[in-house]
Amino acid sequence: MYRILTVACAVILMAGASLAAVVNLPNETQSTTFTATVSEQANVSVPASVAFNVTNVSADTNSADQSVSATTVVLSDGKALRVEIQADAANFTAPFGGTVTWAAGDISWDAATWTNGTGSANALSTSYTTVATSNANAASLSASDLTFTLADKNTVDRAGDHTLAATWKFSSVTP
Repeated sequence: MYRILTVACAVILMAGASLAAVVNLPNETQSTTFTATVSEQANVSVPASVAFNVTNVSADTNSADQSVSATTVVLSDGKALRVEIQADAANFTAPFGGTVTWAAGDISWDAATWTNGTGSANALSTSYTTVATSNANAASLSASDLTFTLADKNTVDRAGDHTLAATWKFSSVTP
């Protein structure tokens, strides 16, 4: 019985991953290593909505300047933060009775001025499209002058709210 109990105690000690030793007192030779495993992360802010006040369907319409930011960026060494956006549908939803509306690709944007990164002029798609990329090891990335443009479409046949949702993506990339 004694041998079985000794083996069981040894198995329990090993399973707990602790170190046991007999030492003379006082003793300051035992140590413990603490490890904090940090995941890649950032605090991000994107516009909740972007409005186009279309007063002439035959002319492009710009949004007001929009702000996008990522702060407290923590990435693996040498990595950069990429900001992308994707339309949730191929087309806007037209107001009741409307049959013609804009496509997702009718929204484009300028490169904007990005702090700690570079913007990409592009158009919205149902696939993720790059808006900006930070410099390697940047602790933040931001722009306050991102302007979206809705292309002219003189075949739009209903007044009212034409809506389209989009999803932002923030990811770590090798520059």
